[in-house]
Amino acid sequence: MKAKRLLSCLITFMAIMQLGYGQTRIAFFDKNGTNNPTNTSVVANISAVGTSNGPGLGVSASVNEFRVNGFDPANTSLADAQADNEYVDWSITADAGYEIEVTQVQMFIDLTSQGPENIVLQYSTDGFATAGNTIGSSTLTRGATGEEVDFNSLSINSGVAGTITFRLYAWGAGSASHRLQFEPNTNWAGLISDPTMRITGNVTSASSVTTYSWGGSWSPSNPSGTSTSSDSIVVSATGASLSSATSCKALVVEPGASLDLGANVLTVADTAFIQAGSGGYGQVIGNISGTSQVQSYRTGSSAAWLNVAFSVDATLADVSGVTVNATGNASTCNIYRFDATTDGDANDEGDWVAISSPGAQTENIGYQLY
Repeated sequence: MKAKRLLSCLITFMAIMQLGYGQTRIAFFDKNGTNNPTNTSVVANISAVGTSNGPGLGVSASVNEFRVNGFDPANTSLADAQADNEYVDWSITADAGYEIEVTQVQMFIDLTSQGPENIVLQYSTDGFATAGNTIGSSTLTRGATGEEVDFNSLSINSGVAGTITFRLYAWGAGSASHRLQFEPNTNWAGLISDPTMRITGNVTSASSVTTYSWGGSWSPSNPSGTSTSSDSIVVSATGASLSSATSCKALVVEPGASLDLGANVLTVADTAFIQAGSGGYGQVIGNISGTSQVQSYRTGSSAAWLNVAFSVDATLADVSGVTVNATGNASTCNIYRFDATTDGDANDEGDWVAISSPGAQTENIGYQLY
């Protein structure tokens, strides 16, 4: 089977935010440990719940610090701390019609002489009804007068009117009576004079995002050269094309639809989704750049899911370091990879080769799904 070089992908589309405040301090958390949760102060269009202890820990009242104790000295891992509910949590929530993106979380912490040395910060957008997502970890210094813990370069999104809940797990205490303490940091004065923690990010209006749709013509207008990295492009029919280099936050190509980029590069800031089903398979012909993830699935009650995540080369529209996972009834899902090395003449750029046992692929390949 011969085919032009193309990338095939899937999606379920989500509204994407446009930066409103733009990388600013959006929430501060108070030092006053006589309040549980502690007080907070936030920018407009969001709310917050301050630090409080998990049920496995106790709180030592202090006006100047938020102190927790009761860490089991026998705990040696994150799994132990999770099992014993030994954590501190806090949250931020977007108002109706708004979204939050968190890019940085900073805490000022000290330990008593036998306090828990190991910490892991996780977040959840469903209140930890499912397993949390790990942001990062750190090893603290016992007996220090306070040290900054900085988790940055994040991109944690609340969704419209959504809540992001954080949990700081700790273990490795030498004694259950010793403490982990959130200390005030006068250098962080902002909405609160002596905060123990601050969160940086963006608060955006969900209604400010533009979705450019193709169903035979562009609506509300042609995105070529005008779509931004906060907007989305949804293609639901054949014949869509771009006439100049273009950016978007998310790209959606539905079954049987196609998008021809010509010699132009489409820079996808977040995720490209291309769907295959009874209507055929979605096609992107040309160069996709900048995307960290391309996801593909097949629709239909008996079809299997195909999940693809890879980086896209900006010069050849190839992919590398691909991991393919077919789940469900995989026998109904035929997966093909594009092999450019089989280029045989000037009229085509290679073959689509069936993958009988999907697994890790490390060569430069493209995908289509039947």
